[in-house]
Amino acid sequence: MSTPTVSGIHEFTIVLEDVRGLTVEQVEQLYRRCKDATVGESDGVVRISFSRRGRTFADAVHRALSDLRNSGWRAARVELEELVSAAEVAERTGRSRESVRLLVAGRRGPGAFPAAVHTVGRFRLWRWPEVERWFASYEGRDPQVADHGPLVNAINLFLALRRQHGALPPAERREIEDWVMANDPAFIRGMRRADADLAAGRTTSLNQHSRWRARAGRRKSSTPRRRPATRTR
Repeated sequence: MSTPTVSGIHEFTIVLEDVRGLTVEQVEQLYRRCKDATVGESDGVVRISFSRRGRTFADAVHRALSDLRNSGWRAARVELEELVSAAEVAERTGRSRESVRLLVAGRRGPGAFPAAVHTVGRFRLWRWPEVERWFASYEGRDPQVADHGPLVNAINLFLALRRQHGALPPAERREIEDWVMANDPAFIRGMRRADADLAAGRTTSLNQHSRWRARAGRRKSSTPRRRPATRTR
């Protein structure tokens, strides 16, 4: 696993596709390749949480997806849900636990504290981006958390498209490809090239796919139009 030049740490979770559980050998293999991963399983669904260094959030997610492919697994989706307890909120905001308890209860501050999204035993959990935005508004400052939701949605749409496209009968697959080729030919060429790389055991990242689309767009825009030939009498 290559180390990027800038050491920002990004947290996210990847759900594996069609995996009901991992053996001890598979988990050890994963940890050898991804030392920043933590494996969890709930109701037969395997989730791998990453604290991945990367130049950007997108770079970190793309490299994690590539590492999983190299280990023989496909990703079903990326989840972006950093959950925190009241104690973690207090630690991150530099407040006491009692102060956070009063803010949550609405007995201090402007009220309307974000609603907890999960309850584990007697502990409530909140989405950290929502909590951070609430504190930023309360304290009159800019939020210190990025909104990666649109990017994660785009990645998940890409993963779902590949999964559904591969499951179609050949005739329907060709019909879909013909329709997309008429609207976005670079996308289908990138998909076919990515599938060929995966079949050959090579790694193809979403970054590479984006570069293919960009190159195809530049070639299309830079191709000069030929003037119709003029006939002389």
